[in-house]
Amino acid sequence: IGSAKIGKMLERNRLYRYLTDFGFGHPTEIDLPGEAGGLLREPSAWFEVDLAAIAFGQGMTTTPLQLARAAAAIANDGRLTTMPLVERVVNERGEVIEQREPQTVRQVVSPEVARTVREMMSLVVDNGGTGTLASVPGFHVAGKTGTAQKVDPVTGGYSVDKRVASFVGMVPADAPQLLVVVEVDEPSKQVYGGLVAAPVFSRITAQSLRYLKIPPTMPEAINPLPAMPLEEALPQPVQALLEPVPE
Repeated sequence: IGSAKIGKMLERNRLYRYLTDFGFGHPTEIDLPGEAGGLLREPSAWFEVDLAAIAFGQGMTTTPLQLARAAAAIANDGRLTTMPLVERVVNERGEVIEQREPQTVRQVVSPEVARTVREMMSLVVDNGGTGTLASVPGFHVAGKTGTAQKVDPVTGGYSVDKRVASFVGMVPADAPQLLVVVEVDEPSKQVYGGLVAAPVFSRITAQSLRYLKIPPTMPEAINPLPAMPLEEALPQPVQALLEPVPE
């Protein structure tokens, strides 16, 4: 209801502009062919109910890469950037012949707004939030849970029982250096992102931070709430995307 009210305040053209400014509806143009661009119709093709539905994520589709890129814009103080997969190209002598750095595409929101959104996202992982199982010991996490209905190819409408559970998060919340997206396709026991994808985010992120040698930012490690065993939470394969946030 809250998202629908915000959508109504923005109205369709302004909401559409923000969505496209964050990269939705268009390929991210990574260094690989065949990327899907997601589905986001022009606002002139929206029905009245679409404004409310699109405001909270229905009536459109997105890819994990688009989700990571949009979240990275919040992590990077409102800057949407390119996403080069190859950092540099070297020759047989080890000499760098091409360096690829993320480039700023546009400033979507102000740094102040981005920091405010990160603070709001950090409440998701704090006690009382929907993503407490995404906690990472020693780090303050900012993130968002997601539970999306899948389209039924037979009826053309939303499926009654098929879902995609997800979690997108960044650490450390105040100055992010790593962003991780986890999506679980059609979980069979639990369907909510906070129960299915959040624990996977916690484990992937904790190991990635150690691998990247990023030191803890909190004086005392806070252990996450007990997570359900992975064999119970994840009966389906997990699609996980790790996307380092450019400095």
